[in-house]
Amino acid sequence: MRPRTGTGQSYYIATAFPFRPAVQTRGRAKGPVMERTGRQVVEALVATLNAGDVAGMDDVFHDDAVIEWPQSGERIVGADNRRAIYGAFPQLPAISPRRLTGAGDLWVLEADLDYGDGDPYQTVFVFELRDGLISKETAYWTKPFPAPDWRAGWVEQM
Repeated sequence: MRPRTGTGQSYYIATAFPFRPAVQTRGRAKGPVMERTGRQVVEALVATLNAGDVAGMDDVFHDDAVIEWPQSGERIVGADNRRAIYGAFPQLPAISPRRLTGAGDLWVLEADLDYGDGDPYQTVFVFELRDGLISKETAYWTKPFPAPDWRAGWVEQM
């Protein structure tokens, strides 16, 4: 993992987030209710999806949360629709976070998604939180593409 920079509000990740599931706010959690930071909520979502635990998404989303996928023009409203869509996925992606930045109730995750078919996606998620849970997620996907030769004199390859 690369070192954290700045005030700790933004850092790059080489593999996966450090997630401590002992801190939960609702859903299937038992015991005392504790507040989570926005960072912890997003990290918990990544860990939940990487574990293939669709039901675990209830622990990080409000029941009335909205998920928007602008590129396909789709909006998922509410927990029942979210559960149905994610439950019907042929295969949930493996999420490899690259960068998580934000403060308060607004967080942005840059990640690589692998659906197991050898055709990766680069993704940006924008999360809006309310009372410690995700109230809105907006996701943008793109596939990697080769840089054109004409720009080679002005860019560095990543």
